[in-house]
Amino acid sequence: MTSLTIALQDRPHTRPLLAGDVAVAGFTLRPAHDGPIVGAFRRMVRELAFDVCELALTTYLCARRFGAEFTAIPVFPFRDFPQPAIRVRRETAERGPRALTGQRIGVRAYTVTTGVWGRAVLADQLGLDPDAITWVVADEEHVTQYPLPPNVEVALGADLNAMLVGGDLAATIGIASASPDTVPLLAASAAELEQAWLQRGVYPINHTVVVRTALLRQHPDLARRLYDAFAQAKRQVLDRLDASGDPADAAERSLAERARFVGGDPLPYGLDPNRPTLDALAGHALAQRILAGPADLDALFAPCPAD
Repeated sequence: MTSLTIALQDRPHTRPLLAGDVAVAGFTLRPAHDGPIVGAFRRMVRELAFDVCELALTTYLCARRFGAEFTAIPVFPFRDFPQPAIRVRRETAERGPRALTGQRIGVRAYTVTTGVWGRAVLADQLGLDPDAITWVVADEEHVTQYPLPPNVEVALGADLNAMLVGGDLAATIGIASASPDTVPLLAASAAELEQAWLQRGVYPINHTVVVRTALLRQHPDLARRLYDAFAQAKRQVLDRLDASGDPADAAERSLAERARFVGGDPLPYGLDPNRPTLDALAGHALAQRILAGPADLDALFAPCPAD
């Protein structure tokens, strides 16, 4: 039986895989990363450090643009709406989104998926031009070959939340804050804006799962078997939640709440059910100069059945 190293965040719907309660037929999974999964992204992109790895979706798109030797399977273990992730000072919130026009906004790195979706909110739902904003980044891009757009300012190691509180930034996207001086820009309208996207079939995806392409060539059934195992692990927790209605922890409670909000599976897998979302993200990545041309989803994702 072939052993595969895997870097995967411990979540209710992935835990059965990490614990060995759900198996990948013909393979064994050997967890090879501890802690927040973002720590594995750079290692996978730069070193091809794992056989199977959870990866931020726009990091994947960007890495493939520059020839990365891994391929995604249509498994999406983490999704989140970006509308609540846009934070501003209280006085800016009172002035409304138009106050961000031409301002400086902080995001950890330019290709961070939350940042891409956040800029999509500005453009798609608030009518702002992301190209007219200066984007201040505090970290390196995972993909070293990626050339930053001219409206990106690099401030390596900067405390973006402190810059927001101090007035050096007009907003941040995806940066945690405990300061009472900052608030979500869209606190009153976030749910309405999220539902507007859902009605168009757009349910933001943050992470996918990639596999070393050489392994997929060596084992033609590996993509399908991995997909089946991820789907089985997810079904275990969702079926139990449906049957008991009693979440075991905060993470399971969040899954149950998201299922009610989206009106069904909170984590749909498969390429076809997610095409509208993937097309939307790829379109925003192209507009934001992360991609150099349209994305071919069928080439980017290994063939697997719909969930």
